[in-house]
Amino acid sequence: MYEIIYIDEENIYFNTGYNQKILNRKNYQRKYPLESLKFVYPWIFLEPHYITSKTEHRNYSSRVHFEFDGEKKYDSWGACISIEEAGKIVERIISFLEKQKK
Repeated sequence: MYEIIYIDEENIYFNTGYNQKILNRKNYQRKYPLESLKFVYPWIFLEPHYITSKTEHRNYSSRVHFEFDGEKKYDSWGACISIEEAGKIVERIISFLEKQKK
């Protein structure tokens, strides 16, 4: 699971943590060319298992999913965020990428 997404003019980077040592180590980082990005979408990755039949609300954990061209490459970001929050993040990423194209 990745904690940091960094997008520049050419690439998207996924890092596992904020620690300076981790940020600079390649084995804790994945890099994809920006032009290979096909889809960005929010999706539930883990539905809860109910111990009892009565539930007050459904709070599914979601992630922001990234699909890339090529060898069916895939990555995701975020843990324990709501589907609404994941949707807002996807909107911000798409807006940012559209501004980068101009």
